[in-house]
Amino acid sequence: AQELATDCAAVLDSERLQATETRCKLDRLEYDFGFLDNHAAHLEETILSCQVQVESLRAEKASTKERLEAVLATCGKTEDQLRVCGERAQRAERRQQELQAMASVAEQRLGRLQAELDRCSTALVFSQRQAAEAETEEHTI
Repeated sequence: AQELATDCAAVLDSERLQATETRCKLDRLEYDFGFLDNHAAHLEETILSCQVQVESLRAEKASTKERLEAVLATCGKTEDQLRVCGERAQRAERRQQELQAMASVAEQRLGRLQAELDRCSTALVFSQRQAAEAETEEHTI
């Protein structure tokens, strides 16, 4: 009986240690999850900012086109004025393309972070289940 009690105590200590380790892992996963959540929120803000900039550039491009047409009509379509307005339109288009590329990169990053977040969530659920099972086994013993 003494030997059985000693074995049970050892098993109980082992289970408690495992539960403590699982809690530590769970705390780390919760920390990581918070970090990823903050990072994802930051990326979402960046994407929204890029989208606003893209819309602004589209409006600027439309405005530039209207100005170009007015200049051509009122100034007799001089080559010099056409060149200046054309360069503005090209810069606006290039900037729009740059912002679209930035938005695409941000969306890819967000996708990778979402995948990592999903992985961490799965690990968190698994760790919680292990902790619950360890507590159940502890109470059973």
